[in-house]
Amino acid sequence: MGGNNSRTVTLEEESDGAITISENVLKLMIRSSQGISEDEHGGFTETHQGEHSHSDREWKERIRQLEEHWRERLRNAEEKNANLAQITSEQFNQAAENVEAKFMKERFVPICEKLQQAVLDCYQANPKQVLKCSEEVKAFNACVQHTQNSILTRKEMSPST
Repeated sequence: MGGNNSRTVTLEEESDGAITISENVLKLMIRSSQGISEDEHGGFTETHQGEHSHSDREWKERIRQLEEHWRERLRNAEEKNANLAQITSEQFNQAAENVEAKFMKERFVPICEKLQQAVLDCYQANPKQVLKCSEEVKAFNACVQHTQNSILTRKEMSPST
């Protein structure tokens, strides 16, 4: 360190073998490794030729600039990530719509619902005498057969894809 000032430095060894030093000692070590020494007035001067002196203010400014630089990079990365997430979500939704359009072309609607319900009601009313429901079953079967025939006739008439 420089000047005529004498200093006492205490190092503490932790139980895990690490040595704890104060922030001021760390700054002095960094400055010393970079050729900066303390003068008798408490200021710092460069010991290497051609280099400028660094003050605490300059160090703090440099640290602030670096922090701002990395904050900006983090903001940019977060924006890019949000944009990619948006694009990915849109692409997923588009792909889902395409799959639906290809494989779910036909919408199925229940057929002969009233007749089906009549059969179920009859079976529930006559659990041990199901032959009493034969008229309802015949009507339901006729409705289903008629619907099948009309669907097949429409498909035969429409052009093949």
